[in-house]
This record gives sequence, structure tokens and C-alpha cells, in this order.
Amino acid sequence: MESTSSRSASDRLRGSLTLILITISAGLIFGRILAVDSIPDRAVQEYRLARIPQTLRDKAKELKEKGLSDDAVKARLQETALRLRADALKARPTLSANDRSRWLTIRALAEPESRVYRYLPLDADGNRKPRYTEREILRNTPAGSPDSIDSANRSGKYLKEWVPYAVDKALETPGWDTIDMVKHGLSDEEFDPADPYSGYLYSSKPTLLPTLMAGVYWVWLRVTGLSLRDHPFLVARVLLVVYNLIPLTLGWFFMGRLIERFGGDDEKTSDWTKLFAVGALCFGTFLSTFAVTLNNHLPGAAAIMIALYAAARILADGDSRGRYFFAAGLFGALAVACELPAVLIALLICLALLFRFPKKTALVSIPAGLAVAAAFFGTNILAHGTFRPAYSQKRDHIALAKAEHPAETDRFLVTSFDPNDWYIYRFFPGTAKRDPKNARMSYWSDRQGVDRGEPSRARYAFHALLGHHGLFSLSPIWLLSVAGACIWLFRGPGTGRRLFAGGVLLTALFFFVFYVSRNQGDRSYGGMTCGLRWFFPLIPFWILTMIPALDRLGRTRAGRAAALILLLLSAISVAYPLWNPWSHPWILNLTFGR
Repeated sequence: MESTSSRSASDRLRGSLTLILITISAGLIFGRILAVDSIPDRAVQEYRLARIPQTLRDKAKELKEKGLSDDAVKARLQETALRLRADALKARPTLSANDRSRWLTIRALAEPESRVYRYLPLDADGNRKPRYTEREILRNTPAGSPDSIDSANRSGKYLKEWVPYAVDKALETPGWDTIDMVKHGLSDEEFDPADPYSGYLYSSKPTLLPTLMAGVYWVWLRVTGLSLRDHPFLVARVLLVVYNLIPLTLGWFFMGRLIERFGGDDEKTSDWTKLFAVGALCFGTFLSTFAVTLNNHLPGAAAIMIALYAAARILADGDSRGRYFFAAGLFGALAVACELPAVLIALLICLALLFRFPKKTALVSIPAGLAVAAAFFGTNILAHGTFRPAYSQKRDHIALAKAEHPAETDRFLVTSFDPNDWYIYRFFPGTAKRDPKNARMSYWSDRQGVDRGEPSRARYAFHALLGHHGLFSLSPIWLLSVAGACIWLFRGPGTGRRLFAGGVLLTALFFFVFYVSRNQGDRSYGGMTCGLRWFFPLIPFWILTMIPALDRLGRTRAGRAAALILLLLSAISVAYPLWNPWSHPWILNLTFGR
């Protein structure tokens, strides 16, 4: 039996090692954020820039042969050089259409020059009409905007209105294109999705998270004057530290406290168990992989970590101070705002708190959660005029394509328009001239690659668990979590841990059934991504439930070796997409010889 003093020294050492592991992981992420870059675009940029001098020499020779004067040649070469350089500058700190979609909303809210305004003609009495046709409305974007729109507004014939969350103006910046956008009109406008001039473009992502992020960017913009439009690399890297690294590190800190609180019932294996769990948290999950890109999964997971810690302080330690009830309600609801299926997690936490402390939960936790819900739906109404998030405003495109074009067996083409389907529309690319011949159909009218979805639910379930995007094939440490949850469920040291393990298994089953039961278009493994990102909200729970399995494996050298092999394989999956998490997993690339 260890003495109290020796155990205290062991606790202090373990606490120090936990902080060291968290610090190292945070430092590695910080370094990757400082170097964040779209590597393929950077390669194209360097190649095109290197070719500019030779292109200009060839151009000069051609112009001189045509008999142009030296001044004319010089002017034409300057014009050509500017065009070639603008075309060559492809490098950007955004790594996919997914994160650019969120960045566009942030820019549209915070940058005055990236906001979309509409100009509504007034009647003879200076009143607005109850409804407008598309051709009546003027804008500050090239689509439908006159050359003298400011003077038109000053004449008093037009009413200038900001169109919040519309990204048409931000899209005009070269390199900020995305496929993750929807299109719709406003309540007083006629909207025709087949008309590229009609309606406004928006990010398809929920509005609350980018609104909160835009607040941080707005402060940065007012203090420094440096914008994402003009200084994309510097500003994006600074904001990624604020948006991703700080919340994740804070979440790790609270998870370290939880691991220390619930880890290691067996004193002989306690130190090994707890340090392994912290190491798996910092180096064995995809959360650190996604820290270099703007996304909803990392903030959602960090919110769950904080809510889980607050709930544990209340339920396990009996600490009934109001701040823990507030944190549990606020961050539990924020997790739902980031990840819709996390509603079950928030509900289970709320029910547990209500059962033990009904009064404080009703007076503190629930109002805090309702405030987040109000902000979630309020920003959505402000942006889209409805409670329903933009991503839900669509038809079943795969079924529709099969019905419209049954002879097309190698593609899913949707050619019919519906004003209530915000994903199928014609639009002008942000940098293109607003000419009808330049109008394009949205990407979702003719999906490509993994976005076509998996036709077989059984095959999708297999690959989601054990295949090329598998939870257990890419991150085999979760096998320990399932085993540990079963140990706590059937042999738990107390009712609390048995209920916790049962809740974790129930939530994991809910997530799995929810995503497997989706229609084919949504069975896409999360799109072009290195892991099954839909399950990231469960990571904090799985880290804790692996503890009893680690206790048992830690008793023997062979058991510890097996656990370390599982961690090694998981770390390989985490490190494989080092520069860009929006890439295929190594198993998929290996399978197809990429």
C-alpha cells in the first residue's frame, strides 16, 4: 500500500506530465496554424509566377513585330503583367469549400466592403412597395447594379438596405469560391432560382457560430485595420488560434481534470491509465487534425468538454455552485448549435441535472441553454427568414435525378428548379462578368465523387465502422472505449458510472443510426475528409470510457503493448493528413493506389 505522501508526489508528477502533454500538442498545432496554406494552390502559384518573365518577353517580341511604339509596348506589358500576376495568385489559407463557406459569412458580417446592399425603388410618396420584381432591385454587387448606384441612392428614389449574411460581395474576392452555398430571395422579392440575377447567395452552414466568430473578427478589424480580404494569411492564422487552438486547449485542460477524477480505480495501473488517456486525447484523435481549418466540429467538441466537466462537478462531486449549472446549460446548448445530433447529449445532461437538482437546473441551466437556442434561431431568421437552417432547405437530389434522367447511370443530374430547394440554382461566379453566358448551375445539380453518396446502407455502415472511413479502422483506440463502457455498464463501481456508460453507448448508437438512415446524398462519409467527422462530439465521452479497459490492460506488459499499438495506429491516421484535414483517409488512398 502506497503512503499518502508518495501518492501525493505521484499525483503531482502525473499532473505535471499531463500539462506537458497538453502543452506539446498545443505547440504542434500552433506551428501548423502558422504554416497553414493550401499546398496544391501554392504549387500552381509558384509555377505561374515563375513563367511570367518569359511570357512577358514573348509578348514584347510579338508587340514589336506588330510595329507598336515603345510606349505602347510598355503600357501593354504592364497591363499583361498585372493580369498574369492576378491570375497566378492562387495560394490561400483556406483549405476547402467547407471552411471558405464559413469564412465568407464572417467576412460578410464584419467587413464593410464585403456587405451586400440592395436599393429598393420608392413610390411617389416615398414609400416602399409590398413586393418587388428582380429587375426593380439594384445592388452594390455587379449583378443588377448600375454604375451610379450611390448617386441613385442620394437622389432619394431608393431605400438602401443591408442584406445580412449574403456573401455575393465577399465572393468577388479571387480565391474565395465555395460550393457550400445556397441561394434564395427575401420575403418581399420574387425569386426564380433559374435566373442568375435573382436572389442572394449564402453559406449553407448554420448562422450562430460564424456570427460569434465574426464578432471576434470585427474587434480585430477595428483595432488593427487588417482584413481577411487584403491580408488573408496573417489574419486567418491569428483567428484560427482564437477560434480553434484556445478552445481546444481549454477543453483538454478540463478533460485532464476529468481523467484525473475518474481514472484508475486500480492503484497499480492508475498512473499509466491516466497518462495514456491524456496522450490519446492530445495525439490520437482527429480534433488536433482539424485545428488548422475553420469548422464546427472542434468548437462543438470543446463545448461538450466544458459542459461535461461542469456536469461532473455537480453530479459526481456534489458542487452545486451556480457557475457549474450555468456552464453545463450554456455549453451544452452551444454544442447543439455546432452539432445538431448533440441534442441527445445536451438532453441527457439536462435530465441528469434535473433529477438531482431540479430547482437550480430550472433556474440556471435551462435559461442559459434557451438563450443559446434563441440566438441560434434568431440569427437564422435574420439571415434566411425562417427557423429552418439553410442545409435543410432541399429535396432528395439523388432520387430526383434518377426520376428526371433515368438513362443517366454514371451521374446524378438535377435540372428542375424549385424556389423551396435552395441548393439547385443558376448563379454568377464571384469573379466572372455578369453576362448570361457566364452563368453556372450550382455544384449540387451535378454532384461529383464522394458527394454522390453511398447507395447501399449496409456498405455505408461497414465503411463507417471498419472500412475506409471506419471509426475503428482509422482510430482503433475506440475499441478500448467500447470495451471500457461495457465494463462500467455491467461491472461499474457505482450507479453513476453505470448510467454514464449506458448513456455513452446509447448516444453512440443514436449517432450511428441517425447518419446511416439518411438518404443517399447525405451518406457521403462527411465529404472529402480524413475521418468520419460526424462522430467527433463523442470523443470526450470515449476518452473517459476507455479508462476501465486501460486499467485491465495496464496490469500486464502484453496488455500495455496492445494498447500502445492501438494508439500508434490511431496517431498515424491523425498525422496522415498533416497539412489539410479535407483529404481522403490513408486507408481509402491505399485501397485505390493513390
